Amino acid sequence: MNRLLQIGLILAVSLHAFDEMALVIALPAISSELGGELLYGVTLSSYVLAAMVATAWSGDWIDRHGPYGAFQIAIACFFAGLLMAIMADTIVKFIIARVLQG
Repeated sequence: MNRLLQIGLILAVSLHAFDEMALVIALPAISSELGGELLYGVTLSSYVLAAMVATAWSGDWIDRHGPYGAFQIAIACFFAGLLMAIMADTIVKFIIARVLQG
């Protein structure tokens, strides 16, 4: 495997783990500010469920096209979801952003 790809994958996995840990710490404040206390569990699980679906899809993509395209799509979706989450003014928009990040 290409050395740069290995470094990129390690950074991506670290970013994924950091994002989950940061959300667990910040979610109580986010939920109360966006009025989504009832959707607390959905907010946490939506990211993980979307990541599981994306992992299954990307495995098929990688088998057919190689790892670079799937990795680029994953990074683009993650950062697009991050920007959407920053701008979310309702809990539903925040959950949609988290799904895109997953």
